[in-house]
Amino acid sequence: MKLMIRADASSEIGTGHVMRMIALAQAWQDRGGTPVIATARCPDSLKQRLASEHIGHVQLNDVEMGSLADATETAKLALELDADWIVLDGYHFDIEYQRAIRSTTGRKLLVVDDCEANKPRCADAILNQNIYADELDYQSEVQGCVNLLGLKYVLLRREFTQSVTAARSERHQVQRVLVTLGGGDPDNVTAKVLKLLETSTNRCLEIRVIIGAANPFFETLRTTATQSRHKIEFLQNVTDMSSQFIWADAVVTAAGSTCWEWLLFGLRGAVVEIADNQSRIAQTLAHREMALNLGWHQDLSGPHVQHCLESLIETPLPPPRAETRSLAIDTHGARRVCAVMSPQLKITIATSLSGWLLPHLNQWRDELVAQGHAVEIVGELTHPTEGDLLFLLSYWSIVPGHVLQKFSHCLVVHESELPHGRGWSPVSWAVLDGQSVVPGCLLEASANVDAGEIYYRDQMTLEGDELLDEIRELQAQMTFRLCNRFIANYPAVSACGMPQQGTPTYLPRRGPSDSQLDPEKSIAEQFDLLRIVDNESYPAFFEWRGQRYQLAISKSEQPQQ
Repeated sequence: MKLMIRADASSEIGTGHVMRMIALAQAWQDRGGTPVIATARCPDSLKQRLASEHIGHVQLNDVEMGSLADATETAKLALELDADWIVLDGYHFDIEYQRAIRSTTGRKLLVVDDCEANKPRCADAILNQNIYADELDYQSEVQGCVNLLGLKYVLLRREFTQSVTAARSERHQVQRVLVTLGGGDPDNVTAKVLKLLETSTNRCLEIRVIIGAANPFFETLRTTATQSRHKIEFLQNVTDMSSQFIWADAVVTAAGSTCWEWLLFGLRGAVVEIADNQSRIAQTLAHREMALNLGWHQDLSGPHVQHCLESLIETPLPPPRAETRSLAIDTHGARRVCAVMSPQLKITIATSLSGWLLPHLNQWRDELVAQGHAVEIVGELTHPTEGDLLFLLSYWSIVPGHVLQKFSHCLVVHESELPHGRGWSPVSWAVLDGQSVVPGCLLEASANVDAGEIYYRDQMTLEGDELLDEIRELQAQMTFRLCNRFIANYPAVSACGMPQQGTPTYLPRRGPSDSQLDPEKSIAEQFDLLRIVDNESYPAFFEWRGQRYQLAISKSEQPQQ
């Protein structure tokens, strides 16, 4: 599998396009593929970064970015590399460029976009990872175009995957502030922010300033900082941003892709709009109370800006976040995007190896393998490898958070109308309650039992004469319908989870003692209990005249007289 990526970086356009394409290239490598990034403009430091990540790089010389000559060279390179997909990330790759790429190569095209959806596109897939993107309606000239919209598709580099669970120091007030205004910062917004921080608090802060590879003001900033009462440290060409977010108590950043990085760590932040397409991001973050909006970079003055920075610094800090998945940002966005271009999924199925479902799972695994997926059935999750999907089916052990983090989705099937009926043995309780229709749903595993977002609902219908084996057969069929539906619609379904609505109720655990019959009652009165007993694991029994008697039930093979 070969992936050809076209992106650029400079002091004018910044480094964000190439940096997030590194994240996509890393995820492609994790799937066993070979990525190559082609640039017409790229600082030497970024070229070195690509080399250190073992990502192929090709420099396109003597072409104007976004021109038809650029498209011709890019298409030629894609054919030479025999790329399966081509990815374009940059504002200068317009509709004519996209048409030229697809018509010349015949290969599939993914376009990365940060703008509104009112421009024409010619792509097989469109990616907009911004917080408001799921509200947009993209249209493409290519029939069947897949839209990947919203925070579920945030492209985060491998460094964030490996360190998001790292502990942060507990402080009660903001002491350390991280400032990063993009890889280029041609308007020297960094200097304006540092000046504002001088009057935002009476305390002496520790400030780290990240200087991008394409920033032309490095020396000027260092000279100015010597006059500050804060302790200011400058870092250039940083290759491990995750450690900077772990260090910081608060951040001041551009309202671009960096926001998804520090929000992943649960930081407090203020954002500056340094490009037109960042305005809606900043406004949405402020509306959802996820960040303070300092506004347009040329207007960084006045009471509003000063109040925002004072609030950022002087408001007491809450305890560090122990869990960040609730923010709807995780570290699997790049993996989901790759699943569109390479639909072979890595699937792990965790189950009890002595449970009733295992024979059904073996057959299902074979069906998934025949479809091209890599599937593993395990009885425990002590040291799982990373993958796309984890199905927890008839698996009763508690799964720790660091294991769940290894998979894009961790999925459970539960047979009730959630949030009603969380807990144990829902099918058995439904049969005992006389239900002929038993609902089921596929949901995301969560720290609280059966409380995750729901993706799909289904149901199984009972005639009223089924015994346990027949009930389990229907249960398995519904389970695989739900799971197969998720797989067939992945990764688009990632953004479709619905929070549970209503007051939850809980079902108690059933044990062997719950198979006890009352000898004073008729068989008819207790037939539903007999239907759900397991003749071997928890058989029906009754006590009479000081003795315990055990019963087994099965359907007679003799025809009725």
